[in-house]
Amino acid sequence: MSATGATSVAVIKQLQKLGVITPHKEKKESGQNARAWKPEDLFRVALAIDVSELTGLSQLAAATLLSLMKTREIDAALNTEKTLSKVQARISELLPFQSSWSKDQFANFGLKVDRPRRYTLGLVERCHVILIDHRSAAPQYKRIGELEEIRGRNPSVRKQSGNGGSIWLGAEVKDRHEIMLDRLGTAPFSEFLVTVSIRERPDGVDAGSAR
Repeated sequence: MSATGATSVAVIKQLQKLGVITPHKEKKESGQNARAWKPEDLFRVALAIDVSELTGLSQLAAATLLSLMKTREIDAALNTEKTLSKVQARISELLPFQSSWSKDQFANFGLKVDRPRRYTLGLVERCHVILIDHRSAAPQYKRIGELEEIRGRNPSVRKQSGNGGSIWLGAEVKDRHEIMLDRLGTAPFSEFLVTVSIRERPDGVDAGSAR
């Protein structure tokens, strides 16, 4: 919870129920099994919390919204695989020079990771969900589902497929919000004092700006 910014286990339970995150087991020193989470899961939890804050949806509704995406799409939007690879490589470089390891030593980690823009989510009229693919020069719009009962304690979704361009780009649309996934879910970086660089377009398309 410290690494993700979560203040309640409710959003974690919702993401687990929907298959967005999956608990694992690790042996404690006592020999007992303890629930454990992979780094990928931490980024997904952090993303759900940020989506909630950005859109005004409840955390449960934001978690339900993310369940419309494939986990590989979420991880690609957050560049999780390459990020963790760079972190692990940097730890391997530093370990021979450390007699012990603690989180405080991340203060001098000296690592910057990239978040090129690959996917964003379009939310229209707070119910229609569009996946926007930025991996080529011209964005592609795919309708992935509808949010339902978002104000209740049990928000749900109805998965739908098809071309979402007409919904997203329609001139009659009055309530349209694009969720920049690459700029969200950064709480785990703060936990380990890693700098993240945000690029507007993916590799090979545009160098973009960074923060």
